[in-house]
Amino acid sequence: MKKEIDKQTLLENVQDKINNSNYFAVEAEIEENGHFFQWRKYTNTKFIKNLGGMYANWCDNGNIKFYKSAYIRDRAYSKFVKENSEVK
Repeated sequence: MKKEIDKQTLLENVQDKINNSNYFAVEAEIEENGHFFQWRKYTNTKFIKNLGGMYANWCDNGNIKFYKSAYIRDRAYSKFVKENSEVK
């Protein structure tokens, strides 16, 4: 019998693994609308590839979005800021 895993617990475990990882470098940190945002570059591991790519936009409220290239991450930044500025 397979044990059902709570999706929220799974998401929290993944976020902890990402945030506590020492496998990323902060390329830029910016404060906008009362939040801190970072452009991150992660090492190219299978776990990170499965999340969407090694480049990420990160917000201090815990939200993170992965991209395949730095170019795509940079172009998606303003939308990411807008979405996370509305989150309380």
